[in-house]
Amino acid sequence: MSPRIKACLDVVRFRSLSSRHYEHGSVSDSPQNSFCQMQQHHPMGVMSTLTLVLLSQAILISLVPCSPSFGEVADAPYFYIVAADPQLLFNQKDDRNWRTTVDHINRLRPDFVIVCGDLIQAPNDAAQWENPKNLEAYDKLAAMYNAGAKQIDPKIKLYNVAGNHDVSLAPTPKTLAWYESRFGVKPWYRFEHNNALFVVLESNLIRNPSGAPDEATAQKRFIDESVSLAKSQRYAHRTAYMHHPLCLQAVDEADGYFNIPRAQRLDLIAQFKDAGFEAVFCGHYHRNAYVKTDNIELITTSSCGAPLGKDPLGFRIVKVYSDRLEHEYIPFERMPEKIELNSER
Repeated sequence: MSPRIKACLDVVRFRSLSSRHYEHGSVSDSPQNSFCQMQQHHPMGVMSTLTLVLLSQAILISLVPCSPSFGEVADAPYFYIVAADPQLLFNQKDDRNWRTTVDHINRLRPDFVIVCGDLIQAPNDAAQWENPKNLEAYDKLAAMYNAGAKQIDPKIKLYNVAGNHDVSLAPTPKTLAWYESRFGVKPWYRFEHNNALFVVLESNLIRNPSGAPDEATAQKRFIDESVSLAKSQRYAHRTAYMHHPLCLQAVDEADGYFNIPRAQRLDLIAQFKDAGFEAVFCGHYHRNAYVKTDNIELITTSSCGAPLGKDPLGFRIVKVYSDRLEHEYIPFERMPEKIELNSER
């Protein structure tokens, strides 16, 4: 008998023999009284029957999977992949780089993959999305991306993030709905894995809510809810993902095309810090960048489709341990055969 079944059996036996029913201060004709009366006539049969019942209940209890409660951390470390800007077909003749990305994902076998936006190359101008012929072209690009994504092993979950070339720089209800219908996910959402919280945001709405003010308000409410959740639960880790970097060189840097405007930037950083977030992962820059402010890392990952700087094609490996996160951008040309995990520092 396994220790778990034995422990469950002890609990069930204790509960069964101690659950007496009282009426007006005296013991009623409870199942325990009936049991005592039966035992006087058939002691062995009753005990055998009770043992079988208790044992069957214990086995059933032992078969129920135990999910860790908040605050409990899985012993085994794991890793996932953060990729960015496959951007079909920007500076590319075909989907070869996206297919190469998928091949590396399948070989390395991460727990999951997050692609930080610009899945395709559609216009920044939302007005161009009103033309049906243009939409046909964007549909073909989305189909190309999804065809590659379907080659990812089903056991490896893919999480997409919306970029400016997926919904425009000033998203409208129409561009946001198009994105959701083509890629099967809302522009903002959250998920949990191994007692860690992952929050995905739509950064274009944060930068410019003018085209979809109601949706921007809904996302702001979602951010507040996610921050409250992060503060109320004992997660092992808390991280966020969006397309635009919060900043590239410094928290107080000037506003520009490649970052979140300062006012929104400082507000988000303050919320994330207050809720214990360890990192925010982004793309958009097509180069790597890194800023650390207090205990939160602001990490920008270069492109797996069309780099614009010195960083070659590649993606980021994020290793998750009970007490920390470790991450490294690895070019495809230096991609290892296997990701090694070492819990010791």
